[in-house]
Amino acid sequence: QLLVRWYQIGAFYPFFRGHAHLETKRREPWLMGEDNTDRIRIAIAGRYQLMPYIYTQFWRAHAMGESVIMPLYFAFPEDTKVLDIDRQMLLGESIMVKPVVAEGQTSVQMYLPGSAPWYHMYTGEAYQAGQEVSIPAPLERLPALVRGGAIIPRKDRMRRSTTAQHWDPYTLLIALDSEQSATGDLYMDDAHSFEFQEGAYLHKRFTFSEGVLSGTAFEDSSPYRTKYEEKLTFETSVEVERLVVYGLSEGPLSAVVKQGGSTATLSADSLSYAAGVLTVRKPGVKVADDFTITFSGAREEL
Repeated sequence: QLLVRWYQIGAFYPFFRGHAHLETKRREPWLMGEDNTDRIRIAIAGRYQLMPYIYTQFWRAHAMGESVIMPLYFAFPEDTKVLDIDRQMLLGESIMVKPVVAEGQTSVQMYLPGSAPWYHMYTGEAYQAGQEVSIPAPLERLPALVRGGAIIPRKDRMRRSTTAQHWDPYTLLIALDSEQSATGDLYMDDAHSFEFQEGAYLHKRFTFSEGVLSGTAFEDSSPYRTKYEEKLTFETSVEVERLVVYGLSEGPLSAVVKQGGSTATLSADSLSYAAGVLTVRKPGVKVADDFTITFSGAREEL
């Protein structure tokens, strides 16, 4: 159990690998029994799923001096209750986790700072901020919460490496705050060269407000921009294949997509809404180009 729990929390660390002394007992995941191997596989797959978000946090650390992981008081300095909390951490400022280290433990107590709701990252269940709550922590998965007001880019297709998933489409997880708004960003480059120092990268800002999701170019955030002799460009045709929205008060009847001078209305089959979670399949927008998706109307839960 402890090895499973180590993998589960390690998947949220900046540096993630199984490591031990040469003379210690073997501990590869496939030696722990089929059930535990499956649990570790889920943790590793979740790490790959979040790689676009993690890569973006490393860019922010590199370009802006921010921390990839941080204690709660970094993001919530006004909340004195977080000063004594050393068993919860943030990945970026938008994902909060707590390790499980006791045998047989199936739930964790987590304090939720701030004023915006927090959402279970895998179910969309909402929790009100400013309180301590008990969250299920089955051996199959470590609980992780997404901060209301955040947009998390991820890649949901299972691959064997980050190289294999590099050109896969994105999913945007949109967790709304109490004002039904959210923001987030995505950094992308070729992942192997130093051409990003010459401007060959994509930094995208996503905003959800008043029923409209927009994607626009982030202002030049490169620390190398004063060194550009001739700025390079980064081209990609990767699309957003899915939107998942947590906390939407009503499900929309329709969605209109605008990008590159064209306008399209998504079919009703593309939108599904249940238990406060909206899923939009194949909106057909490219991450490299500016776009808007406008939701309208209200529908009952399906």
